[in-house]
Amino acid sequence: MQVSAQFATQRDVREAGNVENDELREWVASGLMPRPRRSSGNRNLWPSWAVERARWLRGELERGKSLQQLAELARDGLLDGPSPPVLDAPVEPPPVRIELDSLNLHAAQRRLCEVALERAGSLVGAAALLGIDRHALRRLKLRLSARSL
Repeated sequence: MQVSAQFATQRDVREAGNVENDELREWVASGLMPRPRRSSGNRNLWPSWAVERARWLRGELERGKSLQQLAELARDGLLDGPSPPVLDAPVEPPPVRIELDSLNLHAAQRRLCEVALERAGSLVGAAALLGIDRHALRRLKLRLSARSL
């Protein structure tokens, strides 16, 4: 799988930190690693800096620091290891202009759902763009399709 330069694969992070999936999940749960994003193929995508963080964490653990000590440093903002660049903030998608044929609210909702699905390519992504969860989007789609019958 080819991944953008801004992301690293699960394998990249695991190899850099010489870590298995269970331990990597523990690092994420303790706040030492970021939560990975999910790709459309349901694979974990990590920010590129996570590779260096995993390598650094493994080194610190081998030098005798405990996971708990490192987690406390991270919580206090005192962790000296690799961290996200300041400009690594989530990028908002460009605004979308949607033209409506009428002021019919149901038609507007239907069109918003269509555009979100086209843009995101998945139900989960579309729900995130709309600011709702996937279950709410599924219910909305069902309600809108029932009204069009």
